[in-house]
Amino acid sequence: MKDLGLAVSPLEKGVSERLGQLSEATLERLREQGMVEFDVFDAGQGMKRHMRPLWSVRTIYCWTQTFPAGNDVIVEHRYTPSVGGSAQTIVGSSYATKEQLPSYDDRHCLTDGFVAAAKRLQSKASGNGGTILTEQRLEYILTTGANWLGTIGKFRLTVDKGSADNLVSFCMDGVRKISPTQFVVEKQDFYPEKNLDILILRPVQAR
Repeated sequence: MKDLGLAVSPLEKGVSERLGQLSEATLERLREQGMVEFDVFDAGQGMKRHMRPLWSVRTIYCWTQTFPAGNDVIVEHRYTPSVGGSAQTIVGSSYATKEQLPSYDDRHCLTDGFVAAAKRLQSKASGNGGTILTEQRLEYILTTGANWLGTIGKFRLTVDKGSADNLVSFCMDGVRKISPTQFVVEKQDFYPEKNLDILILRPVQAR
């Protein structure tokens, strides 16, 4: 990536433009490696091929902590996860392939009601002032980053989808809706077996 002049983050400004400057042979090599995907659509200048970056970035923070012997210590972590996104989503679309949807379901536990709501919104998409669905994805590590011994004695999860018009889906049982945008899960002696992947579909007006 460094040799090709590509930024480490696929979301950094100028990545798509730089991909468009690469040779066909280089782009084909990147496509075979699963680094890019070719999309063909009209962005206002006729049908053109656009390169979409597929690589991801993971950031890991490590530090050394000294604890005083014989004392109780409260450890509290706070951080803001990075939010990934796509200009559109395949959920509820007519062009979704059978290979793509299972991966969404495995990560986000899509219900029939969620998919049906997405289809209703997708059916309104006209490309000329209609509705399109953008996709936002957020991952919160609950397993490998665990710094507790055994189960989580008192677990409370609050998910806010941002707008009552948005759709949200994630894998967790016992979900309670407490407001038009907020959902809560509370558990005792909770042992997470997988990380939390949250999918939010946001309807916007197409230009």
